[in-house]
Amino acid sequence: MSRSQGANTFLHFKEETVYGTKPTGNWHKLPFFKSDMGAEQPLIQNNLLGQGREPQDSNLDVVTNEGGFGIPADVRNLGYWLKMLMGAPTTVQVAATGTILFPAQPLANDTITINGTVFTYVAASPTTFQILIGADLSATLANTTTKLNGSADVNVTPATYSDDTVDTLIITHDTLGSAGNAFTLAADAATVSGATLTGGGYRHTFKSGSATLPSFSAEIAHINVPNYRVNVGGVLDTMQFTFARSGTPEIQVGAIARNEETFATSQAGTPDSKTLTLLNQFNGQIKLDGAQATVTGGGFTYANTLEKVDNIEPLGLIAAADPTQIKINGNIDVRFKDTVLLDKAAAGTPVALEYNYTKLLHERVVWTFPRVILPKPKVSVDGPVGVQVSFGWEAAFDSASAISGKCELYNDVASYPA
Repeated sequence: MSRSQGANTFLHFKEETVYGTKPTGNWHKLPFFKSDMGAEQPLIQNNLLGQGREPQDSNLDVVTNEGGFGIPADVRNLGYWLKMLMGAPTTVQVAATGTILFPAQPLANDTITINGTVFTYVAASPTTFQILIGADLSATLANTTTKLNGSADVNVTPATYSDDTVDTLIITHDTLGSAGNAFTLAADAATVSGATLTGGGYRHTFKSGSATLPSFSAEIAHINVPNYRVNVGGVLDTMQFTFARSGTPEIQVGAIARNEETFATSQAGTPDSKTLTLLNQFNGQIKLDGAQATVTGGGFTYANTLEKVDNIEPLGLIAAADPTQIKINGNIDVRFKDTVLLDKAAAGTPVALEYNYTKLLHERVVWTFPRVILPKPKVSVDGPVGVQVSFGWEAAFDSASAISGKCELYNDVASYPA
């Protein structure tokens, strides 16, 4: 018999049709870093008197199964977990996209080529296929989007053009799906995202507030033993993100399950799997009121605040894990350079926060919290280095958007079935 190793341990996962009942059919093989899910049944010390000084047999207490998983920021497989956390998403097909990044202000006679049509930058009096260089790069980008959106050229009209007001031209095909993947890009003094637009995938929007949540079964497969431990009746309680400047993101998810069943063979059928598309910490961004924030670190936790229904029954299992009030809180660490956030915190003025990982426009995860309350923080000085201020925050219900938070997941997955 071989010893179990993490390298040869697999996670098989499937949404349940009936709470606490192991699903049939083929499951999904999901990537993970670690797991501490599993049922425990502790002992209760026997304090019966009149039996002398020797210890008597202890009694078994109720079964508990609370734990979680460390999972990667993977744009395909993350959708399974988000569905468990927030309920089924609204999914729409999106168009192919691309970008042109300008490292500096274009010079006269620099060109960009849009689907075969060449546009030349000029210092004055632009003609049909020329773009006026502005006072700065932001102004030049504005002139570029105006020229391209106003063009009547048949090669250019199939797309819509915008910019981030900083250094990037954004091209979005007007036809949903993969049609835009043949739309070409080129530039002689700027960086294109690719030879063509890419994507044409899907946007899955998960919103807070679902009255009920799906349950799942998760099989921890120790194939070397062999031993297959199936956690049934799993309900996702928390999801925690931590943003940093470098490293590999590890998302922590916490769950409460009803029980654990053990088998000598896998119960997952022939599991399917999705190709990994991993995001990195340097793909991360935090925005404050829609603008890039000068943030050195941050993170948040989304919690369903599950309540175990502790029925009295012979097996000592819970009857359910019901979601109660949603709690979303987090933190941002900023360099102290002005009092804008301090003033808002002191006045109790809500702000909007966005946390995202963006590899490409069609491969990203975007969390939005439209109404965030900041506490008034302490401003501490720790030696001669730069002064940092840490803001803890809590999200609240925003009546305009009818949510306290949402997550938009962009990928090429059409749906997340059970």
